[in-house]
Amino acid sequence: MGVFAEKIRTNLDGTGVEVVSDHVLPAGGPDEDFRRWSEQMADECEIVIPVFTSSYRKCWDGKHPKNVRSGGTNEATVVAARVNDAGGSINFLRVVIFTDADKNFIPKRLSNLKYFLEPDEDVELFKWIRRALRIKIVQSAQRLQELTWPPRYKAFLPDFANRDEEFNFFADTLCGANSCRATLICADSDHGKTKLVSQLYDYGRRAIGSDACCLVDFKARGTTDYLWDSLAVDLGVLIPGIAERSESKLRLSLRAAGRPILMAFDTFENAPTETQQFIERNILADMDHSPAVRVLLAGQKTGFPEPTKASWGVYAKRFDLGSIPDPEPWIHWARRRFPLVNAHMVRPIVLAAEGHPGSIANLLEKLGGYNRTQLQKAGMKC
Repeated sequence: MGVFAEKIRTNLDGTGVEVVSDHVLPAGGPDEDFRRWSEQMADECEIVIPVFTSSYRKCWDGKHPKNVRSGGTNEATVVAARVNDAGGSINFLRVVIFTDADKNFIPKRLSNLKYFLEPDEDVELFKWIRRALRIKIVQSAQRLQELTWPPRYKAFLPDFANRDEEFNFFADTLCGANSCRATLICADSDHGKTKLVSQLYDYGRRAIGSDACCLVDFKARGTTDYLWDSLAVDLGVLIPGIAERSESKLRLSLRAAGRPILMAFDTFENAPTETQQFIERNILADMDHSPAVRVLLAGQKTGFPEPTKASWGVYAKRFDLGSIPDPEPWIHWARRRFPLVNAHMVRPIVLAAEGHPGSIANLLEKLGGYNRTQLQKAGMKC
């Protein structure tokens, strides 16, 4: 089996296509449970090529003894579900057999599909794979051209200090002005992450419409059920079938979206590993095929995604928020919001808070709540 997988990998070398097979895993297996890994790969891969032998047919039928080839059984269950979801057009799968007699092990549900005999029909198989991938790429490019992107929403005035780079990048993604599709905001506590996410999301609602936006904050709840519920409530009109809670149908619906959609996830570090993997598997990793989807993901550093190490990284940019020790941005921000607060009041606050945006904003807002008489009694000149 490993030799066959290597032949496919060699044939696709240089195309940017990743070929997944368990024979290249390290001796200790994947970091997660092997059964879970098998399920994820069967669900996530764009093209699936099951090799039917007597043993794999037992996996398909669930007839292996308990704890024997459990990874293969879980994998086959997911593939069968994808076949059922596909209905009459199974364009993501073709069967391979090693001997002519193995055709007897092909399930009836797949018997009408063209199968390939290894190694006699290698060339035809490779042609099909390349053709299938090329069709997907062309369809994605066509959808990208058909999308109508909104203009920059110039009436929005961001309510924060010195986060212009992050804001402009995010705004450009929503109007199709750059090739990126995901904005990642990473920050320690007290660095203004929550405020920035709130402002970016508010901008998104104004730019593309509130019915095309969903914000999931994992601060209070972090289950995958909560994620499904949030998506269904906020995006149910634009994403048909989401109430069925099918991962494959979710991806298909996002790929077919005819207008920009914003999916925002805050406090990502509080989400369980299962939920984090759900987001990466179904949304981040599928951005290549979902030109209408825009992602805003924010959280603290622990467990935060690193796009440079991910296959979807070409579509994402990560911003690590630091402190803002320069008082000038804070002076301008305070001047817009609190007429009585001047530069002489702002500078010591910024210094005392060591540039931490959360603390500075809270102190300035408290100071801005005082009237002129109260400030003067405290010895402050207005």
